[in-house]
Amino acid sequence: MNVRLFSITIVLLFLLRVATNRVSPSDAQNVDNALAGEKPDAGEEPSHAKGETPEPPSPAQKEFADSLVAALNSKDAARLKALIAPESLTCFDQSRQPYLDGWLRRQFRVPIGKDYQVNVAKLPPDFSTKATRVKFPIAPTDALIISYDDAGARRTYRRLIAQQDNRWRLILGCPTDATMVNFNKSEQIKAKVAERADKLMPKVKEPLTSKIRALLAKDDRMGASKLCAEELHTDLLTAREVVARVSGEESH
Repeated sequence: MNVRLFSITIVLLFLLRVATNRVSPSDAQNVDNALAGEKPDAGEEPSHAKGETPEPPSPAQKEFADSLVAALNSKDAARLKALIAPESLTCFDQSRQPYLDGWLRRQFRVPIGKDYQVNVAKLPPDFSTKATRVKFPIAPTDALIISYDDAGARRTYRRLIAQQDNRWRLILGCPTDATMVNFNKSEQIKAKVAERADKLMPKVKEPLTSKIRALLAKDDRMGASKLCAEELHTDLLTAREVVARVSGEESH
């Protein structure tokens, strides 16, 4: 990769990090972001909150977790939305709908196997008030923690929940105006990356395809991205998008 492309890559990586505005543990709502070495999106928190004590779920919580897993594995957005507290959905007007759409897509990226384990952890009383990038119409009371095996690795899917009308519901935070500004910047960058990837995909042929898949089989996504960047003379962000397409995953 020449100096110019390397410089472009560094700048794009910096802009994407600024645009997505990664958050601290006090900000809420998690999805398993171990994929592709990703960090949580704005409004989400790390997979393992510090100081929490996981416990076995109640029968009602276990039933809710089973319904959630079924919705995730069906990749049915309507089915998943039915498990979200209605108050959490009311804030997603036309301007915030793309944020919710992106969140829904990310939930379906990896199916959860049959042998999953469910735990819950009580959240501190001030959990929702400490969030700076989202506001909670309903304060979440617990974290639902679903752990499962995927390609030899143990992954964790962690969501915020609370009881409403004697039913457990997913609780989403409403992104603030500042969060939406950063989200929209990120989406613009992703759109440009996707456009570059569209132009490069016809060049992705053997033996490059097999090399990429071999690295992915070793869970070396970064190595696959670097190889792709070198072979196609592009930046790492675009290479990462190409790798995602070769693997059959949606990068967004």
